[in-house]
Amino acid sequence: MIRFWYVVLLMCVACTTETKTKTSLNPKPESTTPVVQPVILATDSNDIEQYWDITLGDQDFALTKKDGLEDFQDRLNDFFGEERLQQLLDSQTIAGIKVSDRVRLAFGEKEAENTEALHAIDGLIHEINHIEAEVLNYQASRYSFFDNPTEFQAVIAKNDSLNLQRIYFGAGDKGWPPRCRTMFSKIQEDLLKGWKVQFHLHNHFNPDSLDKLGVLAPSMTDIQFYRALKESISLPEARVTNGFHTIKVDSSLFHQLNSW
Repeated sequence: MIRFWYVVLLMCVACTTETKTKTSLNPKPESTTPVVQPVILATDSNDIEQYWDITLGDQDFALTKKDGLEDFQDRLNDFFGEERLQQLLDSQTIAGIKVSDRVRLAFGEKEAENTEALHAIDGLIHEINHIEAEVLNYQASRYSFFDNPTEFQAVIAKNDSLNLQRIYFGAGDKGWPPRCRTMFSKIQEDLLKGWKVQFHLHNHFNPDSLDKLGVLAPSMTDIQFYRALKESISLPEARVTNGFHTIKVDSSLFHQLNSW
């Protein structure tokens, strides 16, 4: 099981760019955009496992009409003030980030080493895109990402012959996602039917004391999990998002990073 409770850290993370980061999400699709309905795989109390099918290349789909992610971004703006929030977001584009002594003490040297190693590589961080935002927005609309932050995990796959992209999704009401055994069994079945995994996605958040913005780096437990997924579902890439930016980690890096 992925343990995300310690996901954490910095006020800054990084990758060189000269583009100023916006403090709000691109506008959600208009209300006339049909909401894609999920196929339910399993439920257990507040835990859900499900998937959505969308047309390959569709950049105008919606998974919910609610605006949980936008609410989170707006409330962060109120919490910090526009100038301070912009500073925090801009700091995520500084190359060669060094983890502070405070964070090293709180979360350990090996976690810090992973963050610094990834942020020394150009091109891994991008502003959150549509599919990442829609998935996070879905969970943030179930539980406030500001008041009661939770984590989800998702696997995105495609089937070229069907011209479809599939978003497998698992989440609950806690700071870590459920194990999603049913979801991963379904993925393994679908791999035999022409589906191909593109990437794993999950979110990070921080407590108030660490400025709420989650670190854009996988934890040691994440890395351990990614290694297992590389073997079981041929995972080629993993992504971590905090609602503003996303970091993508190629599977070739999994064994170069610290894990348990």
